[in-house]
Amino acid sequence: MASSVLTNGATSLLFREGDLQIPIKTPKTKIQRLIRNSARLPTVQTISDETEQILTVELALFREDQGSYAGADSLISFYESSDPTGVNGLAQTFMLTDSDGDSYQVRFLDNLAGGLREVKKDSMFVGTTRLLVEPSLPTDYATGPLLWVAAYDMDNNGGDLSNWTTTDPVGGVGAEWSDKSGNGYDGDNAANPAEWLTSQINSRPAIDFVPGSFEYLFFRDGSNGPHDSFDGNNDNPWSVYIVLKPDVADTNRVVFGVESGGGVDDHIIFLEQTSTGTGEWGAQIDDNVASPRNAAGGQPTTSGHIISAVCDGTDVWMYDQGTNIVDEVSLGVNVIDVTSTRVGYSIPNGTGGYYDGKVAEIVLFYATHTTQQRRRQQRRLADMWGITLTG
Repeated sequence: MASSVLTNGATSLLFREGDLQIPIKTPKTKIQRLIRNSARLPTVQTISDETEQILTVELALFREDQGSYAGADSLISFYESSDPTGVNGLAQTFMLTDSDGDSYQVRFLDNLAGGLREVKKDSMFVGTTRLLVEPSLPTDYATGPLLWVAAYDMDNNGGDLSNWTTTDPVGGVGAEWSDKSGNGYDGDNAANPAEWLTSQINSRPAIDFVPGSFEYLFFRDGSNGPHDSFDGNNDNPWSVYIVLKPDVADTNRVVFGVESGGGVDDHIIFLEQTSTGTGEWGAQIDDNVASPRNAAGGQPTTSGHIISAVCDGTDVWMYDQGTNIVDEVSLGVNVIDVTSTRVGYSIPNGTGGYYDGKVAEIVLFYATHTTQQRRRQQRRLADMWGITLTG
């Protein structure tokens, strides 16, 4: 049976290749609850549009993969410790790509206690456990993502990071940041590539942008990119989620945006900016007709952040760690003319500044997310990157 790949986003779990199999997949089911009523008849209420699925996995653990660990008890202790390559008390979310090429976000549903048996004395142990599928991947949505990149899956191959080291340029030839959306909008910039670093947020990797080195990335498939969905349209709906960790909480540092070039100022950008003398997260839209419209709120720090924003075509709502920081600010556009999608820098209006910090994951949708959809993504990202939601 072909093997599956299981990763926690920092390094692969210490299963050897072919040591994790999925013989049983349950069908996806609606998350529901039974409501008692005076008629004593069962009433089932669907809690949300999310579905859950449980995978039964067979695994084999080898002493030689664990260094000084020996015996079933030691292996169990290792996998259930707080080590970032272990199970982490069943609380850690992992990414799984099975032998059919299907990807899931999962967590361990059972611990390994009593689930291992010795096959070869003091060196090989086998057993079974179950994984709970978290039904919140961007590709689970009816309207999938325009762009989805994550530093725990640089090559979009299930999280195999063997081709990446801290000296690899991200955006250089043959080292693009692969788009997980299926649209092929990989990140590149051979002239000024960024750098992939391990253990940046929750022991997981991120892309490091250094302003003095003028580092940024384009996301495109040939001459096309996510910006094509915004270009020339009226009242653009969109939703974006960014996981980042600034090195400096500073002003006018652009994290992500779609924009024009050649002296045309049209853009939608997300940045650290200054308003009333204090640093804030901000969004700015300019259609080169009216003056740029700005939204700002929240307080950047040098810890990990989940910044998200939803636009219905006219108004914008922004969130920091799930807490609403901008509410219904009118940033609607007339006709916007953009030609590129960038991470780490933006040119228009002199607003741009090279970003100084880490970017771990970006998901862009060409749709207005509901509160439920937004919360699903925020919970997923908080779980994956170990960031506490405050709202």
